[in-house]
Amino acid sequence: MNLGDVVQVNLPRPAAQPGHEQFGRRPAIIVQSDEAIPNLSTVLVVPCTSNLSARKYAGAVSIQPTESNGLKVESIALSHQLRAIDKIRVDLPPLGRLSSAELTTVQDELRSIMGL
Repeated sequence: MNLGDVVQVNLPRPAAQPGHEQFGRRPAIIVQSDEAIPNLSTVLVVPCTSNLSARKYAGAVSIQPTESNGLKVESIALSHQLRAIDKIRVDLPPLGRLSSAELTTVQDELRSIMGL
């Protein structure tokens, strides 16, 4: 599990009435630093969706499927849905890995949406 990995995750359904949070089994991008991953029981991920209408949201990043990232369809990385999940919710091995350009775009969107 490393920064930039595309992994399959199982995001729990909210206990209360669901709002707009992502949940269920879906690809996600590991956005936590490699140094922090071994030291925590959780990992920061940006969930992805195949619902292309999600492009309209601030922080959305379109990612085309490639052999190296392991995605099967065009996906939208939802940086505004950043969340920490327990590592037990991450299926390993990773599906693949983002290119350095794609990872930089996701990181730039995270910084922008968080005002960093």
